[in-house]
Amino acid sequence: MELLSYFKIAVVLLVTINYKRINLYKIPIKLIKYYKNYKNYNKVKKEDIKKLIFVKDGEEVVIYDLLKDEIIKNNLSEEIFRIDNFDQDFIIYNNNNNLVRLKEISDYFNVQEKGYNKKPNLFLCLKLIYYKKDEEKPLEFNIDLKKNHFFIENNILFDYSFIKWYSKQFFDLELNKDDNYHYIFIDNSIKEYKLNKYNKVIITDDYFTIEDDQYYLVE
Repeated sequence: MELLSYFKIAVVLLVTINYKRINLYKIPIKLIKYYKNYKNYNKVKKEDIKKLIFVKDGEEVVIYDLLKDEIIKNNLSEEIFRIDNFDQDFIIYNNNNNLVRLKEISDYFNVQEKGYNKKPNLFLCLKLIYYKKDEEKPLEFNIDLKKNHFFIENNILFDYSFIKWYSKQFFDLELNKDDNYHYIFIDNSIKEYKLNKYNKVIITDDYFTIEDDQYYLVE
């Protein structure tokens, strides 16, 4: 809302309420208050984000807000969620959009005690190539691991549990184990890689490693 609109509202209110005796000296005070509200309304505040996201079968079934100390999402049938006794695929600790992948809740306490090692962006380009059934031409999805920063030491990327969750959250794509898909990415050394769906990437202290079945370094 423009400042001029606030001025009009202030004048209308003053005239409506005090139409028999308009107190002109109050107008500047009213305008100051409205201007403060206007600035606060339009001011973008950067709020801290600290959440634990429990992922099961690609779904974010439970989200626990650490700052509010409360569960803000619970898709489970049980009303009571036992944080120490839930069989999740993995947990994401979102610390101001730095996403640390955890296996169990005890890993979170280890991170709180020892911290985590944030790495720079390691990939220049990363695509998921997905083949829909009965279609020859694949779909291409750009994977952005920078906006939500996944380059954290020991993070595991692109195993089935991860890509099922990522595809559902960011592409609205239901990915299944039997689907035909692979990855192509270029690292910071301008090397191009082609990964099959059985590969996974692990962020290390100095760079990253690729584990499981054979992958291809594109020459």
